[in-house]
Amino acid sequence: MKNEKVWSLIKNGIIEKIGEKQFNVWFQTVQMLSASEKKVIFGIDTPFKRDWVLNNYEEAISSCLTDVFEKDTKFEFQIERTLEKQDSAPAVSELIKGIRYGDEQEFYLNPDYTFSKLAVGTFNEIAYSYAKHLAENVSDNVINPLFIYGGVGLGKTHIIQALGNYVRGKYRGTKVGYTSMDGFLNDMARAIQNKAMIPFRERYESLDMLLVDDVQFIAGKPGMQERFFHIFNELYNRGKVIVLTSDKMINEIQDIEERLVSRFSSGQSVEITYTTEVDRVAILRKRMVDYKLFLSDDLVYYLAGQLTGNVRDLITALKRISMKQKIEGKQFSDDQIKSLLGSLIPQSVLNIDSIMTQTSAFFDIRLSEITSTRRTKNVLIPRQVAMYFMKKLLKLSYPSIANEFGGKDHTTVLNAVRKIDKLRITDSDFKLKLERLKNKIYSGR
Repeated sequence: MKNEKVWSLIKNGIIEKIGEKQFNVWFQTVQMLSASEKKVIFGIDTPFKRDWVLNNYEEAISSCLTDVFEKDTKFEFQIERTLEKQDSAPAVSELIKGIRYGDEQEFYLNPDYTFSKLAVGTFNEIAYSYAKHLAENVSDNVINPLFIYGGVGLGKTHIIQALGNYVRGKYRGTKVGYTSMDGFLNDMARAIQNKAMIPFRERYESLDMLLVDDVQFIAGKPGMQERFFHIFNELYNRGKVIVLTSDKMINEIQDIEERLVSRFSSGQSVEITYTTEVDRVAILRKRMVDYKLFLSDDLVYYLAGQLTGNVRDLITALKRISMKQKIEGKQFSDDQIKSLLGSLIPQSVLNIDSIMTQTSAFFDIRLSEITSTRRTKNVLIPRQVAMYFMKKLLKLSYPSIANEFGGKDHTTVLNAVRKIDKLRITDSDFKLKLERLKNKIYSGR
């Protein structure tokens, strides 16, 4: 593939992820100097812009390179002063001015994340309805703060950025800020280094809506918890909207101050669960339109049956097909597409070891504890769940399962399976946990 075509595909991919406005500001003077499947070297005109691009768009660039080369491809920036002479390139002073005075560049929202592009199904319809309600009723403090939790790659970021994009579009002048908790930590570290904590706090406390992804990463960081608590309080007391996402329920986040748990729990908490096959088929069909793809029904159902882990895998599959067909300039057969997506299809091994490993990790206990004689609740329930899945997924006999747990009586296993079955029927939260764990067992991650 020629470098011109590679660079064109990379540019289009970056624009899709960060928006044309941001691309024109930060990538206008960027050129691709060389490219291979192992490494891509870009030229950029100033160290300032290089550092800004790396701090804010490294993930977007890496993702684009993966889409183009179908593997993790490294990249680096080299300073090329000759690129400064391009007349249309914005001056560094203008870029700094934009950052200093609170331009939307500070709080970037991916324009591709909108409610119209979000596939809504049983797994996310409650989270979607809360977010859409907040978007249309920004002063509704019954929902505020909104805490959305669920596994990796299920679309939490899409929902909260869609909320932000909707509000920015409908209510001109409303200050919407989106960041990940890692991004917040980086902002705070730079502020401490530059002795600029007052502007740092003012930047966040001046917002009308704060959207924070992956809030679980605040765990074990007391300094960050202290500063985030004060910003949260300031916004909350002034009736500003706060939306947080996490891969865990609020009370499952370890090493976090009780006052933060109390604040996070003071509004509405909603889970995005794992998708059903019907959900995955709907997602594929909806996003196929966005990527101008035409896939057979057989292939759609094949992908929906194989890519059960999360929504992100489905989107990645469609992007890879779209990118490959653009490069080759032709449509692929179903068999060719299956071969192309081979690395995405999980090679799960469903056996006793995988059930034991995934169950112990899910309940955050040591593997050895599941087969021990301890009967405390934090160990007993995971042990019974492991027995339950060995019976339901592997169809093992009760005596065979009992042997895996130190030769217990088979009636112990029988009672465990009955107990978990009863909890699944009577406790909706427990049922969702079982479904989450089953998906992890099947996907092997």
